[in-house]
Amino acid sequence: MTQPDNNRNSTTTSSSYSSALLQQPVSKTPSKNQAILLTAVDGIKIHDYIIAIGSIVGPKNILFASRIANGRICMYLSNTDSVDKIITEHKSIKIQDHDIEIRRLVTPAQRLVISNVCPSVPNNIIESSLTTMGLKLLSRITYLRVGMPENEYNHILSFRRQVYIAPPVSEIVDSTTITFEETTYRIFFSVDGPSCTLCKQTGHTLEKCPKSQSRNEDTESRIEFESSNVHNKTNTLSLNMTATIQDNSVSEETRPKRQISTSPVSTNTQPTLTEAPTKRIKTSKVSEESLEPAEEFINSRFTSTKLNVSEVADMIENTYKSKDIIATFRNYTNNIPDMNQFLAELYPHLKDRSTKIKITKIRKKLAKHLENLSSKNSEEKDLESSDGEVSGSSFSTY
Repeated sequence: MTQPDNNRNSTTTSSSYSSALLQQPVSKTPSKNQAILLTAVDGIKIHDYIIAIGSIVGPKNILFASRIANGRICMYLSNTDSVDKIITEHKSIKIQDHDIEIRRLVTPAQRLVISNVCPSVPNNIIESSLTTMGLKLLSRITYLRVGMPENEYNHILSFRRQVYIAPPVSEIVDSTTITFEETTYRIFFSVDGPSCTLCKQTGHTLEKCPKSQSRNEDTESRIEFESSNVHNKTNTLSLNMTATIQDNSVSEETRPKRQISTSPVSTNTQPTLTEAPTKRIKTSKVSEESLEPAEEFINSRFTSTKLNVSEVADMIENTYKSKDIIATFRNYTNNIPDMNQFLAELYPHLKDRSTKIKITKIRKKLAKHLENLSSKNSEEKDLESSDGEVSGSSFSTY
């Protein structure tokens, strides 16, 4: 009789052990961006490396540690913020009178786009200029295509090139000059990554820009002021309507009664107000997915805007909703005619109907603005010519 009890106890123990394993939290697999490397020195144990790094980031922030090939110590930290902090604040660490450098397992890279490069200029001239600027190149310089949709023209390259670099310590200049075969050329640079379309600075987007936040506060205060005015007007209108109804009721009471007629009388004496239905065009928000067919064209086109795919989507959405389209465009570029040409070239690459409708309406507004601007310039020229004739005649009489 005791044997069944033992089997039951063993079954209960195994089930409780398995359930305890299932209740343990599942740890997430860390990425290589969370790892750091240190040079392995003979005579220093891995225990000493862990204690030294733990004194900086805290023991709980070290997840994995091991010796790896080529005489290195690798540690995975809890998050990338800890890696950024230790790399920025501690270039090296001292262990048993040895200064050991701390570096990343994976070096982050940024894509540098070089524009306005004459095809006859070799890559080594540009590489020398970038090295002089203090940039560390992580790849070879390659050419960018024009982005023609036709297959027979797909091989054509643009005057733009690209190279991957290590994140620079200081801000990269917008342009520089290079000399080749006794000719000086000016080339322009733009770095891929988070950039602000309002203040034109890298490192943050439009939503986190300090200037954008101040503008949003001004907009919110203006909306509150306008809503209060609308509320006051609504109250005034309701009071006027109430007074009108009361006056009508008084006049009805003082009016002499008419004889009862045998003809049917409509009981609905109050007028009905009908509102005309407003016709709304449903359009979806422009997303990066809707611009995917034109991504290669946007990245390879030589233009003064230097916008990436997300910024182009943001520009189309904001200018479509804006009442002052020119002021909105100037948040992205000052070359309005070039932007108009860019939208015309972008249109055939797209497939999303909603995005194409927005581009068409934006170009119509731009065409109207450019037409008004040209007529205004012609009027100013006529005035200048008339002023010149008057001054010339007065000079001759003198």
